[in-house]
Amino acid sequence: MSQLMLQNKPKKVILTAILVVLISAISVSFAEGQETVIKIDKNTINRGYTIPHNDNDLRFAVTPGQVDQEVEVTVKNRSLEGNSLPSQKKLVSNIYSFDMLGKEYNPLVTGRPSWIALHYNATDYSRKSIYYWNGIKNDWIKLPSSTDTEGDYVRATTHLPYSRVAVLEDVPEVTMHGGASWYDAPTRQSAAMRVFNKGDMVRVTNLANGKSIEVVIADRGPYINGRIIDLSTDAFSQIAPLSQGVTQVKVEKF
Repeated sequence: MSQLMLQNKPKKVILTAILVVLISAISVSFAEGQETVIKIDKNTINRGYTIPHNDNDLRFAVTPGQVDQEVEVTVKNRSLEGNSLPSQKKLVSNIYSFDMLGKEYNPLVTGRPSWIALHYNATDYSRKSIYYWNGIKNDWIKLPSSTDTEGDYVRATTHLPYSRVAVLEDVPEVTMHGGASWYDAPTRQSAAMRVFNKGDMVRVTNLANGKSIEVVIADRGPYINGRIIDLSTDAFSQIAPLSQGVTQVKVEKF
């Protein structure tokens, strides 16, 4: 029996050593609600690693080969902290910060960007982007962003090792000018717009003849440059002949 136990001991030592190596590659210090801290070794960085935070509300990815040393990444829930938002912008996500520190030296020099994906809470199709807080300029700065409207995520890339980030949405002006077209809407006296919410009432005025009509936003569109509203056929016909196709209008929300 004792001989068998001695033969098994080296196997346990080997298995324990392998487990320690695997754990040290990606070491989670803690991930409890408001803060996630993860250490990532060089081998893992060469493959790339995505850090989920707050039930995937934020995903922060260290891209393959981005840095040449072990790093510790901290992601935190944050607040506006007294910083005002840019004009005509609305906060539609939680605010987070990420901080990537090198084990060997800082500040980090990143050859490739990190990418961030932030979940947003909004029901309309107004333009959304990820912004980061620039303490030197004392302003929120827009990052080049793309929107996944099905998953309700905005994604952006950044070379900064530290930032406070959030999704900001364009707030439409109360009065807009542009082209109005018509479509075969299922609801009378209705319209489609991309910027106002469904159920909002707007007044549409033909700039050429001054005729106006009040309609309810019931759909999304139009998706053609220069056009800001699609009117139901009955509504359009009250301010211009259908044969005209498109007319220039003023749209006022009330």
